[in-house]
Amino acid sequence: MIVVCSKPGQLGNRLFIFATFIAFSREYNVRVMNVSFDEYARYFPVLSNDVLGRYPQKKSSIKSGFLRHGSFVFFDFLSRLASRLRLRNSLVTAESLDWNEKVDLDSPGFIQKARSIKLLLLRGWDYRCFQTFEKHAPYIRQAFTPDRHHMDRVHALMKNARGGGQKVIGIHIRHGDYKTFEGGAYYYGVEQYVELMKRIHSLFPGENIRFLVCSNSKFGEGDFNSLEYLPGTGHFVEDLYSLAQCDYLAGPPSTYTLWASFYGQVPLYAVRDINKVPALTDFEIAKG
Repeated sequence: MIVVCSKPGQLGNRLFIFATFIAFSREYNVRVMNVSFDEYARYFPVLSNDVLGRYPQKKSSIKSGFLRHGSFVFFDFLSRLASRLRLRNSLVTAESLDWNEKVDLDSPGFIQKARSIKLLLLRGWDYRCFQTFEKHAPYIRQAFTPDRHHMDRVHALMKNARGGGQKVIGIHIRHGDYKTFEGGAYYYGVEQYVELMKRIHSLFPGENIRFLVCSNSKFGEGDFNSLEYLPGTGHFVEDLYSLAQCDYLAGPPSTYTLWASFYGQVPLYAVRDINKVPALTDFEIAKG
């Protein structure tokens, strides 16, 4: 049994972590428990029935947000304690990755470890199995489809966005934590995004373009008046899955837009230089 015990980042990061371990579980027949998805599980019907976040899936006899969060607190403490005690045996082993460390789950060594240890407590971010992830991508998209209430709101928004037959280009404006992330390297002002949107618009001469603007900050009503646009609903799940239904995406490097690209198979332009003039070849679909 693998137990994912830590919370490195927000929704985008946590979606990729959970999806990675589900793909690993399906491929190698290893049980997984992700208690770190506790505050997001309720948005996904396939995942919301179990307070322990187990895969293969099981239903909890008692469904409670308190119990779900309590499960995270318990295993978070257990993993920290086991790491401090340097427990590494066939019953309990705790491992923790620094941000610059990577683990290939498809490696024979990790597969053997996962199959032989009763309770493998993992902390960290960069656990990956790219080939296995891609192989199980159709199931992952199904499992991480939000509940009907939020998807109905997404569909209504996108129906409005495409009302006149428009091609919809999603723009993710990431402020908030990006003011300090990587020293603010990817924190761009609204006026910079407006200029970027104009440059992207020029890639589609003669086409009817509408922008969908989603952000974790507020912007003024007149900020985008020079462009045809709609704001997202403002709910972080609905904005994410609305972006996944666009025709193209652009935003700063973020697992949030990366997940939207992967889930919706939408070409994404990761904006690392806000002043660059992008080409259509800069838009790529994320595989995982």
